[in-house]
Amino acid sequence: MYGKCGSLKHARQVFDNICVKDSFSWDFMLIAYTRNGDIANAKKFIDQEMPYRTKVSSTAMLDRYAQMGEIHHAKLIFDTMPEPDMISYSTMLVGYVQAGYFKQSREMFQEMPLWNLIACTAMVTAYTQCGHLAGSVQVFENMPEWDLVAWNAMLGAYSSHSLIVDAKKFFSLMGEHDLVSWNTMLAAYSRTGNLEDAKLTFDKMPEHNLVTWNTMLTGYAHHGHIEQARNLFREMPARDLMSWNAFLASCCKAERLKEVELLFREMPERDLVSYNILLTLYCRSKNYGAAKELFSQIAVVNVISCNVFLAYLAQDPDVEPIRDFFAKMPQKDLVSWTALLAAYAQSGHVDFARYIFDTMPERDTTSWNAMVASYTRGGHLEAARALFLETPLKDLITWNTILSAYAQAGHVTEAMRTFNEMPERDVVSWNTIMSAYFQSGRVLLARRTFDAMPSKDSISWSTMLAGYSHAGHAKDAQDLFMGMSALDAASDVCFVLLLISCCHDGELETGKSCFISMVMDFGIRPTKQHYCCMVRLFGRAGYVKEAEELVAAMPYVPDVVEWASLLSTCNSNDQHVGSTAAMRVMEIDSSVAITYVLLANACAAPLSQRVQPKQENDSSRLTVT
Repeated sequence: MYGKCGSLKHARQVFDNICVKDSFSWDFMLIAYTRNGDIANAKKFIDQEMPYRTKVSSTAMLDRYAQMGEIHHAKLIFDTMPEPDMISYSTMLVGYVQAGYFKQSREMFQEMPLWNLIACTAMVTAYTQCGHLAGSVQVFENMPEWDLVAWNAMLGAYSSHSLIVDAKKFFSLMGEHDLVSWNTMLAAYSRTGNLEDAKLTFDKMPEHNLVTWNTMLTGYAHHGHIEQARNLFREMPARDLMSWNAFLASCCKAERLKEVELLFREMPERDLVSYNILLTLYCRSKNYGAAKELFSQIAVVNVISCNVFLAYLAQDPDVEPIRDFFAKMPQKDLVSWTALLAAYAQSGHVDFARYIFDTMPERDTTSWNAMVASYTRGGHLEAARALFLETPLKDLITWNTILSAYAQAGHVTEAMRTFNEMPERDVVSWNTIMSAYFQSGRVLLARRTFDAMPSKDSISWSTMLAGYSHAGHAKDAQDLFMGMSALDAASDVCFVLLLISCCHDGELETGKSCFISMVMDFGIRPTKQHYCCMVRLFGRAGYVKEAEELVAAMPYVPDVVEWASLLSTCNSNDQHVGSTAAMRVMEIDSSVAITYVLLANACAAPLSQRVQPKQENDSSRLTVT
């Protein structure tokens, strides 16, 4: 009785007063120690005081070690048992599963003389943990009977693999549901972003516990539904550290720094996860001073904290701070080494990057990709290709990196061969090869590639439009733009490219229509690039005065680019405008040597070489209301 109540002192006094102790007395005293977590006295009691071990005492010690994750000690106890029974086998098996030892779990399962519900359910969980859904299904289907715990374990298998349809069907087949069943189904919906179904399930549940609220909150937070997360957080009847961290992470994902800082200060308790969340936001927002101060406040940093700070330091071209920080890190993992490698690679220190790569204790695909990218960025194409061929496991990023290297170097044949050899492609792959075709002047082949793409993003359309614009295919660019408009894929960049194509062909009216449509139909605010294109378009069409008026009227302070664009369109009849534009350029930056060349050309160019403007009328002016 005293042992169950947690009073080991009184339990020991009662035990010591027993004159004749039998096996039950010894077993009960040991169980009192193990149930109250006093493993040190339990071990001392069984090793030094008990006259002999019984099956009960050994199983009690085995169970305690297994629950504590002390698998080595649990196995030693198990091996000393002369005849392990089903309870001993099941306890050892569950210990292996909870510790994540799949190989040992399977071996123990195979050694068992019989399989009971506990053992089979444990193996369903073991297969689920290692991602082997087929194994979970096989064990479950071969079980002689099922209880609710077994059903929940199998439901958890479907949930962890994000198989919503299977999980939903399995849930409907279950004869009964408990809170674990509902929480598991809720987690499946939340994990996969089916938040409407998650909310319906949440509202339908007969009862909620803290796990339920945290699961729903985490779903909102992980998928960026900050307002729903905030409302749910306020409604929670009780919160624990996981609740606070989930909401803190949601605010961090929305990059609401002030709100995150306020919430962090309001937290009743914090753990390392809390600090890492705020540290991540500081680093992402490039608030180096605050990140450094927060990092110094963490009592015991872990490798995650160090890696977050390391990733921030890697953004600086100066590699000395990250090198010094890396050297002081108490522990390092693969992420740490890869961050250091990437820092040297991005700063152009290819030889140092290779040295780090060669000295890494282990490498993964990300490490190989970082080194290949380092070679390609530095223009070492042969070295990049050699390392690419050595890469043991190539993923899509690996293939896209070498494909981009060939494309940027103008090696179209090699790029085509690489593209054809790729085991899989994404939109980045298609965009890269299409860009390579344009760079080599293969406009028709680029168009065929564009039409063959299984899916397109905004970069696909922009690449195609840019290719047409720079190749002087104004009509094709305009036709393509019409297709983009119908699909609502047009962006401010697309309008810049379209205006460039109009400049190539001197199509003033078309350019004006596009500019006005961009503002009126698409609600896009013109940038300086748009105005610069229109200045060139007016000037090349012979409307130099209107071009000058546009430079003066645009809602931006003209810089060298705008004035130089105006100057480049001037001829001998526009010397006053040309002189003004040249003077403005020199006032902003006197080192722009091209100014003298453009001014000389403007003064020397005969009128016959210029496009003659049509008779001036109001249509030559650009007006957007």
